Amino acid sequence: MVNPDSELVKRRTVLGWSVGAVITAISGTMATLIGGAILAPVRSRAAGRAIDLGPAGDLADGVPREVTLRVEREDGYQRVVEQRTVYLVKAGAEVRALSATCTHLGCRIAWDSAGKEFRCPCHGGRFDAQGRVTGGPPPRPLDTVPTRIDGDRILIDLA
Repeated sequence: MVNPDSELVKRRTVLGWSVGAVITAISGTMATLIGGAILAPVRSRAAGRAIDLGPAGDLADGVPREVTLRVEREDGYQRVVEQRTVYLVKAGAEVRALSATCTHLGCRIAWDSAGKEFRCPCHGGRFDAQGRVTGGPPPRPLDTVPTRIDGDRILIDLA
């Protein structure tokens, strides 16, 4: 039988504590790396930028206006410039920005002023001025891009 006060027990205790400390350090490092990888995109989206699209008074109620945006984003080590098209639609005091991408297969839609609707040339999708599906195969309304009015200026928030 081993005496609890012997040198052998003390060495095992120290070894156990050392292994525990190493495992704790490794776990803490892994948690920091994984947490940073998960939270980095969230933080970059939260720190999005707003683009000024002009005065809200220039928009007519219910008549969409096409706006093409130049958006810079980081793609790995490169800075990529994309063009995104949105339609600004004013309804009373509210201004919405509708994506110009059809929700069916991603074709670019266009406003038909005679028919007073958005039309997709690929598969015949149709949307009203508020972006709701009125015909064709699109499964859901047009996507909206967050906008806000600051004074009389229309700002669009991009992530």
